[in-house]
Amino acid sequence: LWNFSLNIAGPFFTVYLVQNLKATATMVGLTSVATSVASMFVQRKVGALSDRWGPRRVQLVSMLLIPILPTCWIFINAAWQVIVVNLLGGILWGAFSLASFNYLLALFPDAQRARYSALYQIVVTLSLAAGAALGSLVVTPLGYKWVFLLSAVGRVIASLAFARFVRPVETM
Repeated sequence: LWNFSLNIAGPFFTVYLVQNLKATATMVGLTSVATSVASMFVQRKVGALSDRWGPRRVQLVSMLLIPILPTCWIFINAAWQVIVVNLLGGILWGAFSLASFNYLLALFPDAQRARYSALYQIVVTLSLAAGAALGSLVVTPLGYKWVFLLSAVGRVIASLAFARFVRPVETM
């Protein structure tokens, strides 16, 4: 549900940036750089936080905050504003990626880690494709802002499902 919801809007952020906000190629590049730089600066602190709180808790907090990102896109009216959103995104996605990776390692049994990882990647890929397909069906009749909102709502629901049904690993 998480990856499905992410990709309802995922393919359309840059398209919206170029078509609706009239961003240049340079601005598209700068928005991407903002995400990477913010993520890089947060990784060390998130690693320490993950050691204290555990990766599940850090992942959950970032999952609960990530729905803010597509919601911000609803209110953006100038290309430069995307840099601010992507700085926040870099922080949140940096936290999520680090915690998610560590949590998955703790969940997978050592002897079958490669098999579990492969199955996980298959499920992620299929859900991303399905999310993009739904976004493609919705964007033409309803517009980008509805796709962003639908993605945000799906992310919230997925975060709450994660909080409810995914339990901490005892050995962490």
